[in-house]
Amino acid sequence: MGIIKFAVKSGICIYAIKYTVDEGAWSSSDDAIKFKENCCNAINGNEYYQTGKSHFLTYVPVPELPQLPEQSELCYLTKYYWNQGVKGSIYYIRKTPCYIGQGVKKASDGITQLMNQPQPSEVKK
Repeated sequence: MGIIKFAVKSGICIYAIKYTVDEGAWSSSDDAIKFKENCCNAINGNEYYQTGKSHFLTYVPVPELPQLPEQSELCYLTKYYWNQGVKGSIYYIRKTPCYIGQGVKKASDGITQLMNQPQPSEVKK
């Protein structure tokens, strides 16, 4: 059963590639543009596509996209966030000795606490 399924899928794929080659999708750019326009016209003229599109637009709200920032604002934001990243990295590097010291202190306290616990043989029965 798996071989038949694979053969059918392969046949569909090979036919799709052969069809696009015959129609000129892979030749010159002018032929590719004509192929794209033919496909778009065929899809847009289809009644099922129009019905589905109208139902989709009826039931699914299309969000309004915000306005893209201007180039000067984009440059400012890029510089600002880059500088914030550099400042954060420098702050972390500056605080690394403190973090290492705190970690070593906690580790030594934990080892000391474990060493000062009574051994199971010393526990009174």
